[in-house]
Amino acid sequence: MTLEGISSLTFRSFKHWMRYDEVKFNDGEDEEQPIMKDNMHPYVDLFAFADRYDIVALRNNICDVVLSHYAKSRPGTFPTNEEIAYLWTRVHKQSGLSRLVVELVAWSWQVSEADLNKGESAGLPPDMILPLFIARATTGHRRPAVGNRCRYHEHKDGIKAACEGGAYREWSKTALTDQ
Repeated sequence: MTLEGISSLTFRSFKHWMRYDEVKFNDGEDEEQPIMKDNMHPYVDLFAFADRYDIVALRNNICDVVLSHYAKSRPGTFPTNEEIAYLWTRVHKQSGLSRLVVELVAWSWQVSEADLNKGESAGLPPDMILPLFIARATTGHRRPAVGNRCRYHEHKDGIKAACEGGAYREWSKTALTDQ
């Protein structure tokens, strides 16, 4: 079986997630890469894979990993404009990962009114500016928090209650098989 457009890293990461119920990346060497060591491209690619094959539990797990990493970061640290542009071209704009990244950027966004008046978007995708303003207005310029992870998840019947109760890991594999 051939999976068109799927890298070996993405597929190995998917197999690891299926076996161990955790999102990790391995570049083919023995050592696993630390989370977000270089960039978030592998997470975006795995999310796009999960989206392509409608694997809700994997998409939710990826949002958790990304949120856990960036929730500890300083404003402006991550994600970079290049990573944001990469995500913005590969993931649905209404996805949990897109919402999370928009809120992360809105929390740390530094752009002058003069730049916006000139039509500059501080290196961000132009169609992301409106969602940034909306996120900033609705989140009150707060950092996305791990306690709010459910905000970025997709839920099927009965799953949201488990997520809100802190038992997310219990249902992730069953959610995949029950789809």
